[in-house]
Amino acid sequence: MVVSLQLDRKIAEETAPVWAKVKDFVTPMEWPDQARLISEINALKKERDAVILAHNYMTPDIFHGVGDYVGDSLGLAKEAAKSSANVIVQAGVHFMAETSKILSPDKTVLIPEENEKDLADVPDNVKGGLEIIPIKTADEALKWALTGELTPVEWDEAADPLPAAQPAQDPGAAVATH
Repeated sequence: MVVSLQLDRKIAEETAPVWAKVKDFVTPMEWPDQARLISEINALKKERDAVILAHNYMTPDIFHGVGDYVGDSLGLAKEAAKSSANVIVQAGVHFMAETSKILSPDKTVLIPEENEKDLADVPDNVKGGLEIIPIKTADEALKWALTGELTPVEWDEAADPLPAAQPAQDPGAAVATH
């Protein structure tokens, strides 16, 4: 297999603003492959009516290159709920996807397979709206999620309401910091 270190003009121009942000973290040798993938993912997001939530701890290519919303967990879920996109790709842990689903019950929320083990903690009425992707890397998750066939999930909150929040015994126990 021959790897080209050259980018075609269109992709180079399209990803130039991203390169300016990641050039201190991504080598020039890696950049052409990452730029092509960033370009492809961004095109697929438009085609599939999807947004990508990129938490602060994502790699620079995801954070700067394909993340539509970047920030902390709750902020990402709130932004996704405001979005007109029908698909939310959650690049993060299960509770982030759960929060996105609660705030966007009519949208499809996608998370990577490695988070499947955590789904036992997610209420059934929320879990029913999640689609688990059987892949290993973030790049594969994004690529599959944005090209695979999507199936809308119907949820009747009146028939299957979310469980009520239980107050914490210690008022400070409900507050978490990052």
